[in-house]
Amino acid sequence: MSDRFATLPPDLRRLVLGHCSAASLLTFESVSHGLSEAAADDGVWKPHCETHWPGIASISEVVHSYRECYRSANGWLHVRRLPRKMMPVSGMTARRRRSDSGKIFTAFDAAGGILVTAEDHRQVVFHHGDLEKSVDVIGYGPGAPTRLLFDIKLMRSHEESGDCRALALMHPVGSSDETTCHLSVIRPGEEQLRCCGVAMRHGYEPFLEMHMTGPSHVSLLGSRGGVVLVDIAAGREAAGLQLGFADTLYVRSMCVRRDGGNRNDGWQPEVTVAARTPNGRSLLLHCDYRAPAGSVLRMETHHDQILRVRSSGASAVLTSHARSREVHCWDLRKSFHSCGTDSQTLLSGLLDRPRTEPTNAHRCSGNAPDFDCEHGVVAAISGGAPGTTYGARLHVFSAAPRHVAERVDLPEIVVDDGHRLQCPVGLKLTGRVLHAIADRQRVLRCAVP
Repeated sequence: MSDRFATLPPDLRRLVLGHCSAASLLTFESVSHGLSEAAADDGVWKPHCETHWPGIASISEVVHSYRECYRSANGWLHVRRLPRKMMPVSGMTARRRRSDSGKIFTAFDAAGGILVTAEDHRQVVFHHGDLEKSVDVIGYGPGAPTRLLFDIKLMRSHEESGDCRALALMHPVGSSDETTCHLSVIRPGEEQLRCCGVAMRHGYEPFLEMHMTGPSHVSLLGSRGGVVLVDIAAGREAAGLQLGFADTLYVRSMCVRRDGGNRNDGWQPEVTVAARTPNGRSLLLHCDYRAPAGSVLRMETHHDQILRVRSSGASAVLTSHARSREVHCWDLRKSFHSCGTDSQTLLSGLLDRPRTEPTNAHRCSGNAPDFDCEHGVVAAISGGAPGTTYGARLHVFSAAPRHVAERVDLPEIVVDDGHRLQCPVGLKLTGRVLHAIADRQRVLRCAVP
């Protein structure tokens, strides 16, 4: 029967195999030589690759076919062979880097071949290839109220023209108005910034990080448990909630749900916050701006000192902890329980709940890995042996559609002081390009050609 199938015209064979799953195609390759050739056709594997990696799956000098693209998790299986590049802070070169300079990276974001960095809390720099354009933050300088730049996010980018917009999160320091942060839209080459103010909750509450939840909406995470949704176009706060208080809950990180759940107007109403209690318990709090006030979903990870949380699809989140080598995956549908937002309700009943186990775990070589994920691919950087600061390793994991677990040493990072964990985002994975803060003055770029 296999020989008869092999004699069919190529178009007809491709049409029949197009209805088969990827697992069936891999099985066909071991049946006979004829079926193996038919199942290895690129026209059969291309739809499977475009389903898992829409818009970014392609053939290159590393990935020679769509079958190889599928088996190598869009090329990341070859992480040992991928080219890497170090990008220093503006005004310095990789060979003439000064360790005593006070200019450091404080935040960054990347998308569509464009990298935007916040340097020394006062300057925004756009990188596109070998070109750099810098913009100084308005209000920084003698005689003006100082605004420190805490976070930066790309709003819209055009890879071909290099035109882009970034949203800057700034806090006033040393002025009479220290209870209002500023969101500014920045474009390369323009000095004027369009600003809107957002009132801080509970007095001076610095916002730790922000995430774009839509084309004109952004979510802010406050250091005292405040979560605020801001409509940038209208220049006002659209929604918000308070998670406990500063003395009962310490928030660490936040992520926005991906792949599903968007409103009709394009913004995402669900966020997940990572927090810890004073006695070291780590919690995940899933919030929905559409839900009634005072209602969230809660889960305990049973690890001390949670560091990061990132979304992994419509119903899963990933976490890392300071005293663990693993990046854990949690199912929002099975692991979370409803509770209130006040401190007493958030912390009550933790001991009565059965222990929740992660649905998957990716093990790194060192504790406190920083990571990011996209389309099922997880990239993480961890230090060397636990208890040391020497060396760093880049890990790439994928559980679906193919299991991948590869790592490569990063000799460019001699001493890993964990500076990336002090920034709002330490790693950014966008398609086939990975950016990561290597140290205080350099950003690492790794890409699948």
